[in-house]
Amino acid sequence: MINPRFTKLQSYPFERLAQLIQGITPSASKSPITLSISELKHATLSFIIETAISHLQEGLSIYPTTRDTIAL
Repeated sequence: MINPRFTKLQSYPFERLAQLIQGITPSASKSPITLSISELKHATLSFIIETAISHLQEGLSIYPTTRDTIAL
C-alpha cells in the first residue's frame, strides 16, 4: 500500500519542465547547449597527467600526518 501522504508531494521538477516545453520545436539552425555535468568530453591536460605521475613516483605508502604541518 502506498503512503497517502505521497499525493501531497509536488511533481518532480523534470516532469514539470517536460510539460512546460511540450509542443516547442527547437530551432534547426542552432545546436543545443549541453548543461549537464557528467563524464568528461575532452582529453586530460598534459600538466595534470604529469603532476599526477610525479606525485605517484613519490610513493603511495606514506600516511598523512594527523597534526598541522608548518609547510601548510
